[in-house]
Amino acid sequence: MRKYKAYKWIQLLLVICMLTGVTACGGGSLPAAEEPAGAGENIRIGVSVYDTRDAEVKGFRRYFEEYLGPAFDVSFIYSDGLDNAEEEIAFIEKLHEEKASGIISFLSSDIDAVLKKCDELGMPYLRGSGTISDEDYKKACGHESFLGIIGPDWELERKAGYMMTSSLIDRLPEETPKILILAGGGSIGNVMHEERTMGMLNALKVRYGLKYKAEISELDHTDAPVEDAVENGLAKVSILPGYLRDGKVIKSLEELFAGEDYDVVLGALALNSAMPTIEAEESSSGKDILVGMVDAFTEQNYDWFSKTDIHGNTTINYVAGKYCATVGPAFAAMLNAAAGDADFLKPEGHGFRLKQDFWTADNFEDFERLYEKSVNIYDNIYSAQDLRSVIRIYTPKATYEEFRALTERDNQ
Repeated sequence: MRKYKAYKWIQLLLVICMLTGVTACGGGSLPAAEEPAGAGENIRIGVSVYDTRDAEVKGFRRYFEEYLGPAFDVSFIYSDGLDNAEEEIAFIEKLHEEKASGIISFLSSDIDAVLKKCDELGMPYLRGSGTISDEDYKKACGHESFLGIIGPDWELERKAGYMMTSSLIDRLPEETPKILILAGGGSIGNVMHEERTMGMLNALKVRYGLKYKAEISELDHTDAPVEDAVENGLAKVSILPGYLRDGKVIKSLEELFAGEDYDVVLGALALNSAMPTIEAEESSSGKDILVGMVDAFTEQNYDWFSKTDIHGNTTINYVAGKYCATVGPAFAAMLNAAAGDADFLKPEGHGFRLKQDFWTADNFEDFERLYEKSVNIYDNIYSAQDLRSVIRIYTPKATYEEFRALTERDNQ
């Protein structure tokens, strides 16, 4: 049985400790703190997500609802899976009716349109873990409701795709490798997927001296499968755009595998929906396919990394990703806003933009070590004590620089 299963009993004990005020439960319990009367009372925070079944979304939700909620007496209102700005705006109107104090968003929808609605309703808005373009950030800063954005910036997103690709192709013996890139939503405005794909294409260009049939900036926006993007034949690079929850994308994946024996599959997003197809291809072709993705340190990825393929190797070979407590600073910022203390987070008069880097693992031992740090929400990267230090209802003299340093610290 994996160590993860043992956490369930530990978590239950710690919840009891928190709710009963027992302080003798050991080092995993919440630190003692002076609790201002009604600190989190009646504070409800909305959370908009793209897919309630997504493993990263579930990890963030556990940290919010099982740890931060009881610790700060705050409740959360989650959306269903949302696909666009119109659906997020409808959710924001629902939150307003339910007296929510603000919204933490994990979507890649039209932020300008969403913020117009938040301005109208007086609802603080924060991108909890993501990336937006410089242009969109400038627009967002023109809105009073925009609290800020936390997450890897475009350079870190691009670097994640580049480093993952470099690591995996260095393991290949073939002189003319065959690489398949699953590009996600870059073609429909997902800046994170766009930059990761650009990093992958740049790494392949540098390593093999490739000349592409189109500009990289066009290839990472393609909205249709590209079977061979290379002009000078030094490698074969195929690109499949789209979200993998779409059955049409999986069918296109099967068709690409039917026409080519790929050496490497690179994902700009979670590949869980594609893994059965990849496993089937390994079995039928007899080839060990190297698999990497930019995603998160989740239980699903633990299962894939700990599972051996038909060749005795790990099923996936590289993950760059986020961890459950990544969203701790976003919660701290929103709780400040909900309590009327948002101004100190805007020292330049507009919403902040703070960086958090990815964790990376290219072997199971490293993945397991980081995974255990990620899922153990009661002994985690951003503890309640950490967050209290930058929430002014607990620490009245907290500064923006202290919040920035906490958010951007190296946690790996």
